[in-house]
Amino acid sequence: LSCSSVNDLSQLDTNLRVRALRWELSEISLKHISSAKSTLSLWYRDYDHSSMDFTGFGKDLIKRYGVNTQGFVQLAIQLAYCRLHNQLTASYQTVSLKSYREGRLEHPITVNEEIETFVESMTIRSLSDRERWKLMSRAIHTYRQLLSVTSRDHVFVKHIQAL
Repeated sequence: LSCSSVNDLSQLDTNLRVRALRWELSEISLKHISSAKSTLSLWYRDYDHSSMDFTGFGKDLIKRYGVNTQGFVQLAIQLAYCRLHNQLTASYQTVSLKSYREGRLEHPITVNEEIETFVESMTIRSLSDRERWKLMSRAIHTYRQLLSVTSRDHVFVKHIQAL
């Protein structure tokens, strides 16, 4: 019985209903959880977010030059972050894995050598626009390849995190 074919919840087998899980945790685990909760609460209180509308150009202009908009935005994020903090950072992004039953999400590696080279190139005054364009194109191409690999679930990030 699939969920999509159920029109009435009373048709569901009671084994399929959600049940609360009972956890047996040691005192040390409870202390770690409490500590993590306190730390997260502090981070949340210190979180500062603001946004603004950018009207300089839109996706139509980016597409007119044959540039992938998602890759362009990723490069813009990396460049802006690097200018603010003098380092690159991984940005959180999800990729849907539709090939799996009911789907699931994976997280691609968003920083790579090509993106780093492009970001660094923006600080080198002697580089021509043509050279920067090539570096940007290469970075976006690699970024799109990483997304493609991730969408086919050929990544290892969650496996490493599980360890």
